[in-house]
Parts: sequence; C-alpha cells; structure tokens
Amino acid sequence: MEFELIPYVGVLPLQFGMPREEIQSQLGQSPSLVSGKPFRDNFDILAVNYDAKELASEFCLFPKGLELTLNQQIVLEVGRFRNPLKVLLQYDPEPLQAFGFLIFMALGVSISGYHDGNPAQRAFNVFGKGTYDKFLTKAVPFK
Repeated sequence: MEFELIPYVGVLPLQFGMPREEIQSQLGQSPSLVSGKPFRDNFDILAVNYDAKELASEFCLFPKGLELTLNQQIVLEVGRFRNPLKVLLQYDPEPLQAFGFLIFMALGVSISGYHDGNPAQRAFNVFGKGTYDKFLTKAVPFK
C-alpha cells in the first residue's frame, strides 16, 4: 500500500483526527491485533494511536509493508531496505534526539534504529501537532 507523508496532516490517505471506523475503512480491515492499549489499533502495515476522543494522533509505520513518499521522494519501500535518514534530513536538517529517537519537528516524524545502526530498534512514527511536545525538554540537537 502506498502512503504520502504530509507533515502534520498524516500519511495520506490517513489523516490525523480521523475516527477509528474511518481508519479501518481506508485500510479495508479491522485491527489484526489489539495490543491491550485502549487507544491503539494494530494493522498489518501500521499501528494507529488515538487521543482520548478516539481520533488518530500518531501513525506507527511498519517499514517492510508499505511505500511512503515525501514530496515525490521514496522514504520507505516495500520489500527493500531504505534508510529514510537522507531524505528526512533534506527537509529538516536539524533534528532533535531524545530517548534513542530522532525527532524531526519540521516534518512531524520520529525514527529510531536508522541513525544508530540498530535494526532491532527500527521505528518510523508520524505524529500530529503537540503529540511530541512533552519530549522536547529532554531533547538535544542530533550531531
């Protein structure tokens, strides 16, 4: 499945603020695994975190299962390892680092496992406005 990253809007066709039912309709499936967290749904290719009103607030992408583009550049590709760091740095050259994650505030993206060569920790998250603000007090510039 193909998605387009639009900072602070979503990974189109999925958008922040969408209700659970609409997310499921867009993906054409019900959550494949309920994680025990009331505000998270896991699907085959991504997980969705919801706010208290059960509206989408963060998309956690599973890199091997989807294609993601940003301004027509491939960031993630199905069946092929692609380190997204190079593309992300083009659009936000000064990410922050906190708790093992790089946070690209200009894009609304956080990644882990790509910048430090740790495949077991690879994560790619797209978040809405305000979602990561609580981490900024602990963040330092990435070098």
